[in-house]
Amino acid sequence: MTQRFDSLAKIERYHGPLLQSHGDADTVIPLELGQRLHQRHAGPKQFITIPDTGHLDADSEEYQVVLSEFLSHLEPTAQQSLTRRGCDFL
Repeated sequence: MTQRFDSLAKIERYHGPLLQSHGDADTVIPLELGQRLHQRHAGPKQFITIPDTGHLDADSEEYQVVLSEFLSHLEPTAQQSLTRRGCDFL
């Protein structure tokens, strides 16, 4: 890789809600690295492990349910912020 993505350093600067999903069959980014990143986040957070899912696999129905529930608990201003940033799932 020609670029360094220092997610561990960046996650410490983010204090908002975090929904993080990770496939347990991901061969690009090991599950343990995703879990370590999640542990470093100090704000409200939720982690979901998607069984039998790799890095580029389509979102599962289980993930869609968790995502909808997560978004429903966000304050309206946070939802609007996500919409302004171009998140298509709202």
